[in-house]
This record gives sequence, C-alpha cells and structure tokens, in this order.
Amino acid sequence: MPEFILNSDEDGEIVFITLDDIFYFHDLALIEGGKHGDLKTDDLIGALGRPQNYYLYEQEDDLVRLAAILWHGISQAHGFADGNKRTALLSAIAFLAANGLEIDKRAESWNPGVLVDELYKKHAFCVDVLDHYLRTHCRWIVS
Repeated sequence: MPEFILNSDEDGEIVFITLDDIFYFHDLALIEGGKHGDLKTDDLIGALGRPQNYYLYEQEDDLVRLAAILWHGISQAHGFADGNKRTALLSAIAFLAANGLEIDKRAESWNPGVLVDELYKKHAFCVDVLDHYLRTHCRWIVS
C-alpha cells in the first residue's frame, strides 16, 4: 500500500482541522435531515487532538493514517445528537484535501455508508480498516 507523506519540499506542515470545521461539517451532514445539537464538545476536542498527538509524539506523518485516526475518533466521540459518522467522514475527507489528497469517489468500491454500517454491525470499526479503505481510494491532487 502506498504511503501518503506530506512532501517535505513544501512547507512541511500538516494542516489539521478545527472544532469550527467540525461544526460546519456537521451542518453539512444534516442537510438532508437529522437532529441538530452537540452533546459532548469536550469529546470532540479530544477526537481532534488524536491525529495531532500521533503526529507530534509518535512521529506519524502518513496523511491517510492521520485521516483514519480522525475519522475513527470523531465517530466514536458521539459528540452530536445525530450525524456523528457522517461528520467524521466529511472531516477526514476535508483533512486529506487540506493536505493535498483527494478521494476518488467514482470508484465502484467507494461506498463509505455501507462500509461503516457493516463495520459497526461486526464490531470491527477500527483505525486499521478505515486506513485501508481511505488508502485504496486516495490520490494526490494534481494541479
């Protein structure tokens, strides 16, 4: 599997999303309906910190791995009354885009809603599976 490391020839800094970004993605996730309201803002802040901690203390600089950690953390934080998993996915995709990667959503295998539902049913929703799924659908943004 390819590694997606931020090019050190650029500024060398990873762009992390903010709590305000997550609230925005939550609003997007509920455009077609759902219950608004945040329940556990502190847990969302903790989920936001997970990829930053891996980057700073574990020297993890693989962007896809960090996106998977973010996706998992926000999903598990249950910070909102509804739309947690959708918000988490949008956050991971935005994190990747902010760092020069995009998801090829045209691929027949791109169906994250089905994947997440199956993983939760099997109690297999974990960072490694999310990493693999993102990695197989990721590519550098070509300008």
